[in-house]
Amino acid sequence: MPYKDPNEQREYMARYAASPKGKAAQAARSARYKARPDIKAAQAAAQAKYNARPDVKAAQAARTAYYLYGLTPQDVERMFADQAGLCAACMDEISLVIGAENYRHIDHDHAKQKGEPGYIRGLLCKKCNAAAGLLKDSPDRCLGLGIYLGAHR
Repeated sequence: MPYKDPNEQREYMARYAASPKGKAAQAARSARYKARPDIKAAQAAAQAKYNARPDVKAAQAARTAYYLYGLTPQDVERMFADQAGLCAACMDEISLVIGAENYRHIDHDHAKQKGEPGYIRGLLCKKCNAAAGLLKDSPDRCLGLGIYLGAHR
């Protein structure tokens, strides 16, 4: 039965699932699924194969960059070119190739909102991005660690 209001449809589905008929239907589906454990493995294998495709990985990376940071693939490529393909912190080479050891990470300021000037700071390598996160984006912590490491050479 089609519903114009999604809330009405949700309520109907909840009532059906709680009814004896709905519970019996769910038990039958569950029994069929449990009787064929190979189905779950086959579905997982097919999904993993699909997710491993380079075009799927690229589309997922583009969606993530846009959703989290408001960046298009062209914005990321422009940033990469502006940084000459180097990490903004350590100047090691980074890559736009998904799955590469030195794949780029988008660094952003956690104190600012998406769209504010200075929200996106640059592209970092994996190690610098992890270090910035562990140091809680604090310049004081970073300098303190640098002084400590310098004193214990």
